[in-house]
Amino acid sequence: LNNYLRYATFIAASGSWFLILMSAPRGTMLGLIIACVMLILIYKKHSFIWLKKFLITFVIGSAAYLLLFHIVPIIANMSPNNTAPLTRESTSHLVRFNMWLEAWQSIKQQPWFGIGPSHFPCYTTLPHSHPHNALVQLAVEWGLPVALAVVIIFVFGDHEHLDLLF
Repeated sequence: LNNYLRYATFIAASGSWFLILMSAPRGTMLGLIIACVMLILIYKKHSFIWLKKFLITFVIGSAAYLLLFHIVPIIANMSPNNTAPLTRESTSHLVRFNMWLEAWQSIKQQPWFGIGPSHFPCYTTLPHSHPHNALVQLAVEWGLPVALAVVIIFVFGDHEHLDLLF
């Protein structure tokens, strides 16, 4: 049972990389890079065992992504550019920037209390239900004081646990 669980976890982690690469979330990639750096800084040499497994699953997930979204389309005489999810219009920086501009307009109109939870789709002309940024979404829907409180809690709130690590 232990080996079965180990292989299942390995396959799931590799599949997660495939899904991450397929959906092209820039924030997730940045978060994973920052997590790896923090892991090295906090756990030093003990982090390398985890990072080795992390890298192996990344290589397998990347290979699956390249195979299914680039190599197979070439073999099937399809253009890889038409099948790759990274070319979707919704992943464009311009679309995301326009969402943030509309969110900023809502923040300027209701800076103290926001427009209300889950109300961003009612105020946007774009086909997205949220501004694709958690902090901006908090500021739009709940107001700047709540967004600021979340930042303060994140930065200063867990100092007791951080003291144990250093």
